[in-house]
Amino acid sequence: MSAQEAITHVLGHPGAMELLARLGAEAVSAEPITIRRSEGSQAFAYRVELADGLIVKLRRPERPDRAAHACRLLERFGDPRLAVVILREGDLVVEEWIEGASLAGEAPRPEHVGGAAAFLAALHRARVDGVPAGTTMAPTELRDATCSRIEGLRRLALLSVTQGAALSSAVRRCAPAVAATAITHNDLCGENIVVDAAGELRIVDNENVRLGFVDFDLARTWYRWQLDPADWEHFLARYATEGGRRPDAEAFEFWKIAVAAKGAVEHLGATPERRALALARLRELAG
Repeated sequence: MSAQEAITHVLGHPGAMELLARLGAEAVSAEPITIRRSEGSQAFAYRVELADGLIVKLRRPERPDRAAHACRLLERFGDPRLAVVILREGDLVVEEWIEGASLAGEAPRPEHVGGAAAFLAALHRARVDGVPAGTTMAPTELRDATCSRIEGLRRLALLSVTQGAALSSAVRRCAPAVAATAITHNDLCGENIVVDAAGELRIVDNENVRLGFVDFDLARTWYRWQLDPADWEHFLARYATEGGRRPDAEAFEFWKIAVAAKGAVEHLGATPERRALALARLRELAG
């Protein structure tokens, strides 16, 4: 098997080599990158080196249609902290490879927490033509979906009757009548933040950017990054300093439950360890 045949075999996607060829040099190596997967997921990510020395990330997003929409939004947003999309064709994306240290799995420095908060505040403030951000909507659909998820988990005996009742009661009590919308990231966390060689924060894996509820996006960061209380307070303080609005404490309980219930359902088909972790996060919110 030739080197090119080996790389084609590793990438395992019929259009991958053709897309990479448009960069003007042959791929000489492909290294898989560990990413979160759900049962039956076709998503993948590879670090690919080309013969001319260029290194890129080749990805198939979990939801290619959503990723294409996110790419269009972010092109208009134009923030230099975002990983640049070089090529996009069908369900494949080629992005710049950012050499540096990920913030995953380690206690972040205060300036990194603050920098991430500043980015999210800038994204939430962004106004892009054709996107009705900066308005308010009733989160009725999300409230009802959250209650349905909680009930479904209770019926599967993954939540006790007491836990289900406590969570559903909190949802009804804390859900706001209306909530602010904006362009949201939906996956800002240490895993998706890289400190580059210049010490600057770069945001990667931006496939879930879309119009959404601001406080749901904040709750996603709370859920995914799992900062300690002092770091989370620092995040919120910097977010507010940069023009964001601190969430109401009581209403934020609703958003946290909404995020955790969605995560628990999405992890039902994951490994037993990840499924147990997702359920534990939700159970903690039941008190």
